[in-house]
Amino acid sequence: MALTTVESADARFEQVKVFLPSCAGHGRWRLNRDLSTGRREDAKGEPLLEEMVMGLGPLLLVFMMGLGLTLPTLAQNNYRYELFLTQHCDANPSGRDKKYCESMMAKRGMTTPCKDRNTFIHASKKEIKAVCEDKNGTPYNGGLRKSKTPFQVTICKHTGGSPRPPCYYKATSGSRDIVIACENGLPVHFDESFYRP
Repeated sequence: MALTTVESADARFEQVKVFLPSCAGHGRWRLNRDLSTGRREDAKGEPLLEEMVMGLGPLLLVFMMGLGLTLPTLAQNNYRYELFLTQHCDANPSGRDKKYCESMMAKRGMTTPCKDRNTFIHASKKEIKAVCEDKNGTPYNGGLRKSKTPFQVTICKHTGGSPRPPCYYKATSGSRDIVIACENGLPVHFDESFYRP
């Protein structure tokens, strides 16, 4: 690349001839630079694309760093939320007995090994999520949320024996307050349920 500076007729500008060899063996550009502002233009007086992109560089860098830090957090929260839904949400149960527990625990992947205890909440995602907000939840025991209203739940408890399938469970169903942990407004952990006093 060769640079040649030439005084222009207007004293505010200097012309810079740039030679960049191309594949065909030729390629000359002529640039104008405003000496008062330092801004460069092409021969037609248009700002150079390089100058415009460089001006966006710091902003783009900040945006990419923010995106890089936010996406893993959101992905982790979404994974924990999806796992919570898989393990604890069943809006429309078909029966709430021993067979229900054995079927649901196997369907939801909690039988290799046999999970000792699991609670299914019989409500929509929206209703459970409301416990994370003030709509249907209150702060409880340092960082957890307790429901303001009771939920229908089924508690499946492993009856013992081998921790390997087939897993046998007993079911206890009823109306209980639930206690959950939330992150970014999403339920991510079921802590406990209890009868309202």
